[in-house]
Amino acid sequence: MSYVFRRPFDYTATQLLRVALRGSSATVTGTALANIDEADVVAGGKTIIITLVGVETWKAAGTAPVGDEVDSQAIIDGLDSNKGDTFGWNNEVRDKEVTSAITRDSATQITILLTAQAAYDLTSGPDETITVTVPAAAVNGSAAITATPTFTVAIDSAAFTPRLALLGVG
Repeated sequence: MSYVFRRPFDYTATQLLRVALRGSSATVTGTALANIDEADVVAGGKTIIITLVGVETWKAAGTAPVGDEVDSQAIIDGLDSNKGDTFGWNNEVRDKEVTSAITRDSATQITILLTAQAAYDLTSGPDETITVTVPAAAVNGSAAITATPTFTVAIDSAAFTPRLALLGVG
């Protein structure tokens, strides 16, 4: 009689890599998280620092700061607002930011220096929450990573005029 023993740790290299990558995460820091409002977005100059934690690394610079132009653009496209204002984050910041705003600081950290966006205006109130998603295309891994924490762009309350008041309601 013969027995076949299956060892619990008998995995292929590909299976081990998939298990390891599941343990990766990303953190967001920078001056945009400390305090950012509409005027800051209009002026530019705030930073978003994304740090990979675990086994993931950013692609090396190629024709752009991270990988090629498509890879770097995917990072910017991962800066997503919870709102859809015509002159809000998605249209005025995410969709207009340039890939040269990204600096690859190390294999695990990049910095995005937000450029001035003069047309940015939160018209529907209240604040806008930004979620950072690291795209799979920009890292040496196989899956997108939702970074933490999110951050909030505060509405400029001195300049905000509720639309109902403009319509003569209330």
